[in-house]
Amino acid sequence: MGYPFFTQTDPRQFNEKYSYYDTLLFQLDSDYEDKYGDLVLWGDCGVGNFFINKEDLKNCNFNKILYNWDCC
Repeated sequence: MGYPFFTQTDPRQFNEKYSYYDTLLFQLDSDYEDKYGDLVLWGDCGVGNFFINKEDLKNCNFNKILYNWDCC
């Protein structure tokens, strides 16, 4: 587990139903510093987040996932 990063705002702040998703499951940041070109690019240098409920994660229940991506 880690701490999510957002280029804009945490979507869970503005919608109460999203508060259920209290744990960061996976995050993929943009990475464009490669000699071969863009590796990963969310919009114009953003980030993608996947959240899950802590109890669902403990029970290996991946049926309810919150996906969010934002960019600069």
